[in-house]
Amino acid sequence: MAGSGSAEGGHPTGVGHPAGVDAETDPYAHWGDTIVMSHSLTDAKPSPIAGSSTSSVTVWPLSAQQLTRQSRELGRLHSQAYPPGHPDHRDLDPAAASDELQAIARGEILGPLLPQSRVAIAAGAIAGACLLVDRPGEAPGGGPWVIDIFRDPNSALTGIGRALLIAVLTAARTDRLPTISLAVSHSNTRARRLYDDLGFTVAEEGRTLSVQQT
Repeated sequence: MAGSGSAEGGHPTGVGHPAGVDAETDPYAHWGDTIVMSHSLTDAKPSPIAGSSTSSVTVWPLSAQQLTRQSRELGRLHSQAYPPGHPDHRDLDPAAASDELQAIARGEILGPLLPQSRVAIAAGAIAGACLLVDRPGEAPGGGPWVIDIFRDPNSALTGIGRALLIAVLTAARTDRLPTISLAVSHSNTRARRLYDDLGFTVAEEGRTLSVQQT
């Protein structure tokens, strides 16, 4: 989720089940080791969403149209959020990252962007984003799925990724979504601790399919 090796970072694009994606023919697919985690939002007595956002960060809804318009700046942040050495490093320059975000906005990767997606603003500038899509199938391999969450690695502020994910979880519960699921690399222990802290539980782990744009 929120990149650059911060305590808030890891790339949850990984997919728990192929769900019709063919790793042999799909140019966006490759295999890796990830953990699929899920957060139930329909418990009879829902557990509170732990933590709180920082007063220095404002979190706003992010529509597909806004993601397209802001893809250049978000692409720049995204390309910096997973540097060499990060568990989820990908060799994407800002232009390629922007193209991928535009594809997500068009619903071309895993599913349509959901209105519970959020963008973080700090000191008048974009500081990160959490992108939620409606992936085909049932949880944990489908349904509302965090396809990406990342933050500005150069920001001195802490808690940006946490604030984003809390906002997405809160909006999803308010809008009566049943679950939110995601995938995290085995080696991304910082992100896993954050997901644990916010109430995600392990649903599946092992060799899984990652789908991403090249």
